[in-house]
Amino acid sequence: MVLGLLTVSSVVGASSAAAQEGPETYEGPAFEDQFVLEGVGPGNCWPLQAVAGTTVDCRFPLIGRVQEPALWQGAVTVRQSTDWDGAEPRPCRFDDDELWCPNVGVNFEFGPVEVSLELEGQTRTLASYEVVEPWTFDYSMSLVGGEEPIAFEGRPLIVSSWRNDLESQESSYVMVRRRLNVSRDDPFETVMIEPLQTPEPGSYEGVETQIDIDLDPGRYAAVLCVGPSQAECSMVPGTYSFQVIDPTLHELVDQHNRPDAARINLVFVGSNLPAGVALPTIARQMLTIGGPAVVDFEGNVSEVSDTTSADEVAHIGFGPFAIEPLRSEVDRFNLWYLDGDLVDQRALFHNADPEFARDGELAGFDLPNTSIVTLHHSHGTFSRSEAWWTSFRGRTDVPQRDEMEFGGAYVSIDARNPLWSATTLAHELGHSLFDLRDEYTEFGRSTQFGYPNCAESAEQADEWWGPLEGQVDPFVHEYAQLLDRFDFWLPDTLIDDVTVGLIEGGCYGSGATAYRPTADSLMNNEIPVFGAVNRARVEALLDRFESRVDLARMEDLNLRCFPATRAEPGAAVRCSGELARFVDAAAGSIELSMAGQVVACSIDRVDDTGVRGVSCPELIATGFAPWTVVVSIDDGLGQVVARIEDATPEQSQPESPVADTTATSEIAVGEGEADNPVAGGGTYDGDVVLISGIFALVVIGIGGWLFSRSNKRARERSERERTQPSGDGEA
Repeated sequence: MVLGLLTVSSVVGASSAAAQEGPETYEGPAFEDQFVLEGVGPGNCWPLQAVAGTTVDCRFPLIGRVQEPALWQGAVTVRQSTDWDGAEPRPCRFDDDELWCPNVGVNFEFGPVEVSLELEGQTRTLASYEVVEPWTFDYSMSLVGGEEPIAFEGRPLIVSSWRNDLESQESSYVMVRRRLNVSRDDPFETVMIEPLQTPEPGSYEGVETQIDIDLDPGRYAAVLCVGPSQAECSMVPGTYSFQVIDPTLHELVDQHNRPDAARINLVFVGSNLPAGVALPTIARQMLTIGGPAVVDFEGNVSEVSDTTSADEVAHIGFGPFAIEPLRSEVDRFNLWYLDGDLVDQRALFHNADPEFARDGELAGFDLPNTSIVTLHHSHGTFSRSEAWWTSFRGRTDVPQRDEMEFGGAYVSIDARNPLWSATTLAHELGHSLFDLRDEYTEFGRSTQFGYPNCAESAEQADEWWGPLEGQVDPFVHEYAQLLDRFDFWLPDTLIDDVTVGLIEGGCYGSGATAYRPTADSLMNNEIPVFGAVNRARVEALLDRFESRVDLARMEDLNLRCFPATRAEPGAAVRCSGELARFVDAAAGSIELSMAGQVVACSIDRVDDTGVRGVSCPELIATGFAPWTVVVSIDDGLGQVVARIEDATPEQSQPESPVADTTATSEIAVGEGEADNPVAGGGTYDGDVVLISGIFALVVIGIGGWLFSRSNKRARERSERERTQPSGDGEA
């Protein structure tokens, strides 16, 4: 599936019409860019029986030529016959060739329940299940952490259980069943069963049990099982969903992160992202690390450049790292992402405020100073972006780094147009990282006071930001220039709106009156300007973090030597290179050694890419080759940088005379064979070779003399026989 930023519609799977017969076969929607409910067939909800208070999953086959709703259509939602007036309909998702409606809540109205799908006023009833009374069973349970909590090894599943029968002697267990997502009588597979703590007899008080999870990523159902033992317990109808994810953190920007540095760790995770939309791509786009980005009228995204034409720009996106002071301090952040798509978009939405937080909300994530940001594709439904509080909420001092815990951020986006929500991401990080208050007015929400930007009185405002009165965040000028360049509306009052003063109202505003420092800011109408007061707070908190680390690992040192492989004796060998990004080392902590020489390398200043160069004094190739160059850090174990061979030309040797091919000799190899590199290989012995050579020459010489004497006598005999008369010869 190919998705563009402004794609109107997308096909979501192969046709399943072959599996449908008769009147349920549907050839396609009325318009190619429109989804209609006639493209959905009758489905099932599991389990078929459920106690009130649990959840069911409903799935419906997509038939004929089907596609997701167009951007101008609403979402497909699920409704039940037992829903009360005003109940929020739950959105369904497109999952390959099915429409999937997860975690449909089971209401307290017992008996059959009809399940309908709704789209833009059209409704079709396509499934049903039955609700049974929960108090007919000895115990009840639920999961802690939202409608579908996240668990993995190191992050336990927390089960809360309580009594319905105050005197029951039965035991209770949680049965974990893998969701197979197939249409059959029981689309579950039991993978583990664990005992639950039993509430005290006679008490309605609940108890919590932590279940360690070591299961493959996927969706699971927790089912209550009651009985005398694990082998004899009976399942209580109904399921509670939870999701296991892979907690491995992946780098969002190559070579940017330094896990051992004192940095803020931002972790991105996706929810309900459409097929073909990659979380890392949209997260990087929303962060705008390269500066403001623009969207053209065809949905293409690019960074602002000298050649960008005003006629092509439909939107200018300022994400967090296109706004000062975050732009200049991006190296104080590690940027990560998690694989997998959250079923419950708020499953990792965590609160650090001690008044409201649960212990272990970030269990399993071992990095300090972490905030998890969920990017939720909420097509067709209203879902408000929000953030939780920090652990230092309301403090007027600058807390130490080890005193800081951050809240989570939830950002509702259109995943095909993520840049439109980039400034909202910056706004929510203002809450979750820097403890800034909302400055806008919203009737029906009580006034929120808090340092540094929502004071309870003029006197408190003067105490908090009086010294900054009249100041302007200088980034507003860069923002104004960009608006003007691309012919966007530029308010005449923009500079006045971000000038620090005493502005009455806002900070929600239903109730007591608040005072804020500027008429507008990032925390008000989301213009990409913090304002001088908020910016000062952000800068003070960022000063607690570091972008760089000390050199400690060989992997962070890259040296190259010249010459690299061959050199003549007496030649100079010069080595240089660089440290990895964001790595520092004191001068003299890097040493090179070769042929008994040791030199200390020097560290250059940081360049504009965050890299320090390394320069080393020359070494001289003395003694015998090969020469090995070794580097060490702070007198630690050395590592070979280069191994250099002798490049001296070999002396030419006189050619050996060609032996007479008519003369042959055999030399028997005796006990010294193992030491003869010619005859038997092994070690080289110069004396043995010399003696063997002399002996061979002597033997060849004697053999040649005897051969020559024998030939002379034979010729003399032949001459006598030729000149004498025939007759009896000599014996």
